[in-house]
Amino acid sequence: MIRQGTIAGGSRRGLTQVRLISVVAVLIFVFAWQGALAQTCQTPLFIQEGQVEANVMVLFDNSGSMNEAMYHRDFDSNISYAGGYGATNMYYINSSRDYVINGRTAYLTKAPGGYSGRYIGNYLNWIFWVATEEQRNAIPRVIPCRSVGTTATGYRPPLGQCSR
Repeated sequence: MIRQGTIAGGSRRGLTQVRLISVVAVLIFVFAWQGALAQTCQTPLFIQEGQVEANVMVLFDNSGSMNEAMYHRDFDSNISYAGGYGATNMYYINSSRDYVINGRTAYLTKAPGGYSGRYIGNYLNWIFWVATEEQRNAIPRVIPCRSVGTTATGYRPPLGQCSR
């Protein structure tokens, strides 16, 4: 036989547990919903420009690649040219002047700021063993700038050229 007190007591305990579980479930749902809202972007990022501080990254490149010569437009780096230089070796030019190699003359330039200009051997093979006189006369006489941006005086060199 079931006693009335047991049923009543069990009902109160059961009701309390149901209420507690309901409250916990509602709180979990509310906090989860707020987290989900925080992760979505209500306004596209390109519209939000200027609303947050900018992130700045400063990069120093000391690899020497900025001292490498600009290639003539007819030079194809995918072709291995025969000549007196090791195709994969790097050669350094300490002064900007005409160089005569293999009976052919070409003006090679050093890098700005007193740095040596870097020439890959395959390019030198093309210059002194393959290129025509017209191509040798049209070799770029600039080396990319070592730094980008404006100087302290506000001068900004043209793209691909440096102030002397």
